[in-house]
Amino acid sequence: MPTEKLKKLLLELEQQIENEALESEELKQRLQELKQSIEQRMDGKQDAEPQSLVDSAMEALRDLEDSYPTVTMTLGRIMDQLSKLGI
Repeated sequence: MPTEKLKKLLLELEQQIENEALESEELKQRLQELKQSIEQRMDGKQDAEPQSLVDSAMEALRDLEDSYPTVTMTLGRIMDQLSKLGI
């Protein structure tokens, strides 16, 4: 079940990336890359260290927390699910 919840959260993040007026294309790109890395990790297609995913997510959280609370909250819930999955 945790993977299903994570998939729903990733879909929610995708929608927010598309709908939010993010300040830069670079930020949108970073969020897309993070989302793709998580999906690849879930599918077993990425050998990246789990810590690199956590580091990328934490960096994105810091960049978003003041200006984009909705995206920040979704990203926080994604990190919580990753933790529950041991990623």
